[in-house]
Amino acid sequence: MHFIFIATNKNRKLYRRDPSFIYRCQNIAKGLEKNGHTTELIHIKDLHPFKKGDVFIFHRPSFSIRLWLLIKMLSVRNLFIMMDVDDFIFDANYASESPAYINKILPLQKVKKQFQKNLKAFKLFSHFSVSTSPLQSHLKRLIPHADTVVIPNSVYEDWKTLPKQTKRVNQKVISYFPGTRSHDKDFLTIQKPLEKFLNTYPDIILKITGQLNFHLNVPNHQIQYRQRVDFSEHWKNYQDVWVNLAPLEKTHFNHCKSALKVIEAGYFNIPTMTIDNDDTRRFKDAGAIIVSNQEEFFHQLESLLDEKEYQNKSHQLQEKVLKKADVVEVSKQLIHFIEKRIPLKAALDRRARGIYTLETLKLYYQAFQQTSDPKIYLEYCIFCRDLGYRLSSARYKKLKTNLLLNRRARPLIDEFHGRFSKKSPFLQTVFQKQTEWFQEFQAYIHNKTVCIVGNSAITKGKNLGNLIDKHDIVIRFNHCCQPQYKDDLGEKIDIWVSAPNIDSVIPAQWIIITGPNMLYKNAKWGRFQSVDLDQTRILTTPLPLWREMVKILHAPPSAGILLIYWIYTLRNSFKKIDIIGFDLESASKQYHYIDAKHQPSSRHNWQREKEVIKEWITQGLNVLDRDKR
Repeated sequence: MHFIFIATNKNRKLYRRDPSFIYRCQNIAKGLEKNGHTTELIHIKDLHPFKKGDVFIFHRPSFSIRLWLLIKMLSVRNLFIMMDVDDFIFDANYASESPAYINKILPLQKVKKQFQKNLKAFKLFSHFSVSTSPLQSHLKRLIPHADTVVIPNSVYEDWKTLPKQTKRVNQKVISYFPGTRSHDKDFLTIQKPLEKFLNTYPDIILKITGQLNFHLNVPNHQIQYRQRVDFSEHWKNYQDVWVNLAPLEKTHFNHCKSALKVIEAGYFNIPTMTIDNDDTRRFKDAGAIIVSNQEEFFHQLESLLDEKEYQNKSHQLQEKVLKKADVVEVSKQLIHFIEKRIPLKAALDRRARGIYTLETLKLYYQAFQQTSDPKIYLEYCIFCRDLGYRLSSARYKKLKTNLLLNRRARPLIDEFHGRFSKKSPFLQTVFQKQTEWFQEFQAYIHNKTVCIVGNSAITKGKNLGNLIDKHDIVIRFNHCCQPQYKDDLGEKIDIWVSAPNIDSVIPAQWIIITGPNMLYKNAKWGRFQSVDLDQTRILTTPLPLWREMVKILHAPPSAGILLIYWIYTLRNSFKKIDIIGFDLESASKQYHYIDAKHQPSSRHNWQREKEVIKEWITQGLNVLDRDKR
């Protein structure tokens, strides 16, 4: 699916620099992309009501006529619309606890007015994502119809590509990142014990990044200041830190806050002193040192001077934090939430991306249950067949009752009866011969040397053609044999494997149509009308074989891996089976040997196929590319 994240702040030029938008939209977008979806980040002023997309997520919207009109127009298009909020900024009854008011940045009436405006905007939506459970509770109290999901904050995805961090320097540095000027009161909660600690241990430095009005009665050299940096440089702030601080006043606002500072520091193996709230509690064993009073703050901080205690608190924090806050995993929660609400669109999207799982099948059935639409039930039955399951008696009765004459239902119904149209005597003959030819095929490949030749460009320049052609049986795929490439690929062909959508026919003793038993599907059967069935046998891939590979891959198998597995099952061994032209390392820039412009299908799970073939190699499958000639 295509996700569009919409910033709603006033300045369209600055939204990509907003940490909240970065974590709640940009970072989640990166997680969604890792899960196979596409994303887009735009400002509300650039959002056209007819923009193409599947899911529209508005970030922290405030009411405006523009917002109201956009929601109305997008809703007419039957799109999935939701909003995201990560702060308690929508209940005017708690405006007096807002950091903006507490820290004298805005007058109370202005804060109340803004909260009311936010709530008015929120009521335009039905679906919500929030960063913490307390936020979820407050939202449902004010908007009872709110359909909500908690999508917690996560480690910034791009940080995973940073070089592995080395041991920190011996100088002990305490960090505090107030960022904006709304944290003065938060800092006051630890001012006295921190002052005492710094005076007791004069070699320790306090490093403050951002705006903060405070006074500590400590030597000047113990306090260092840094200006806020662009988020792209923020990771550098943690490179020399010993302990991080994330103090918060005990307010309803802060009770709804996420443990983001704990997550950030923990990713760099730095523990964080903080208060107890719903989200920090999740990280008690992953970097959060929770303190309830000033005396406890001092003693906990002092205990970290003991090297063993510090190692205990900081050991493998990065791994522990990622287990709880990996955006690739967290974004799956958002995907699951949305898929349950638009099951048909989700199922069609998953099928198009080659996600052949029972979860996809369930989405088809959920869509049917929601609508009772027989056409959706047909989609469910068709996907059952894609997974490798023929029409059952129960499903047949439903289809026969509602969709007997539907063109897309006919192949399923015909297969159920085992019949073909009288207009297709050729197909009838092929069907009747399948059992006989299958037995011939099994005898034909018995105990012979077999070379399965893939079409990867990695065979270029290897001059293995003669070695390939020395095998008893050579299997090739689709567009394969051209004389100018015989030095690398050879020219012998005993078994030609064709995708259903290929127009041409390459002469061979055996022709195999790949896919889930394509006899009842469109495989361009007309191209075979001139084939002499006394000289050439045509086989379709057995449905149970297809089903097994789908279970292994959770995706439709490519013709290459399907044929390797078929030959293996017929012989119960990889002995005397060689493969060549299968790119197992993604080293070749060109995908197809003959057609340089040809690109791999996105519906196949190529990474999983490589893993499976590598496992088969350990069981005896031989890669001819590696032979010493």
